[in-house]
Amino acid sequence: EKAARTVRVVLIVAKNCSPCEAELARLRKPGGEFDVMRKLGWKIGDGPDNHVQIVDREAVPEVVAALGVQEFPAVASVEGSEVVRSFKSGCTTPLDAWTFGFLLKGKDERPKGAVLETARVASTGSYPLRGN
Repeated sequence: EKAARTVRVVLIVAKNCSPCEAELARLRKPGGEFDVMRKLGWKIGDGPDNHVQIVDREAVPEVVAALGVQEFPAVASVEGSEVVRSFKSGCTTPLDAWTFGFLLKGKDERPKGAVLETARVASTGSYPLRGN
């Protein structure tokens, strides 16, 4: 068995979860985010030795508890079993290679002027919506 990476990104999915299946299909499609990331040297798979570990929520209850999430897929950067950073979809930042890079390294390397996705969170109009 390969040694677990100290810091890795976990993509937490649940059984019978159509949003999880849709997101994985999008990330895994030919020429998609995972293809791009693998070409850059990322290891992606279900073992803890990967940069991005795809894991069922039941395998990482401590991470799920620390994140306090009810909806899946959930994405977080963990160091050991501590959650270092997490990602919430719908806050204008797409789940892509740049986001995985930020989660892993804590550094935003997204090019300036990159097109972000439209915010899908409800807004009261009272406060400006800020990105990260």
